[in-house]
Amino acid sequence: LDMGACGSQKNVKDVNVGGQVMVGEKEHLVVIDAGKGTQTCKLSPNSGKARALVQIKTNLVAGGTDKGSTMIWNVKTKKYVYNDKKHKDEVVDITTAENNTRLVTVGKDGVMNIWDLALNKHMKFLEVSDKTLSAVCEFNDGGILTAGQDGIVRLWDIREDKCVRELKTNHKGTLSSLIQLSDGKIITGAKGVEIKSWDSGKFEELATHEIQLANSAYAKPIKQLNDGNIAIGMKDFSIGIYSPTLEL
Repeated sequence: LDMGACGSQKNVKDVNVGGQVMVGEKEHLVVIDAGKGTQTCKLSPNSGKARALVQIKTNLVAGGTDKGSTMIWNVKTKKYVYNDKKHKDEVVDITTAENNTRLVTVGKDGVMNIWDLALNKHMKFLEVSDKTLSAVCEFNDGGILTAGQDGIVRLWDIREDKCVRELKTNHKGTLSSLIQLSDGKIITGAKGVEIKSWDSGKFEELATHEIQLANSAYAKPIKQLNDGNIAIGMKDFSIGIYSPTLEL
């Protein structure tokens, strides 16, 4: 799937919002009708260029910008309902946690910020690493996994504000993405494009996959689709669809 027609995205992020797909463009958030494949509208981030995106509710999408702001947009009214800057640098990734009651962001400043979605209020921040953070995802309905350019995946207890486990991925390239699949496996992606799968209980490597696609230097983002297949975004704005065993 080639997303290049949407504009000059730095990172393609797709969010299903009532049959629509939202992608981060250079200056805007572009909303596309998933059935027709046509653009329906553009939303302006107002506080920098759009980066990471995640759906909160039917018409609400949260995202981060390259200026360190975290925003919440109403797709129906095409307006943002919340805007706050807690990162000192670009927001790289974003996820929800604890049944969509928490919003978690990570940035190039090595910091993880946690937000209360019921109150639309910033709760706290944790200094994760002195290196750039590259990805974040929920782990087993409560914990949080972060991935950094130091090559380490960290498991966090955000209620106790502490790291409870570390996983050294030993990727050949820079660790760029992270996800936990519905079957429990952890998937990490790196510049190269190298994908690894991990046992989430033992934190042990299960397999390494080399994905060779022309002009595709990164595996970011990685997202599991409703049918169980895995979508992997590439730097050339293409998206590869793989089976859960990472076969094209």
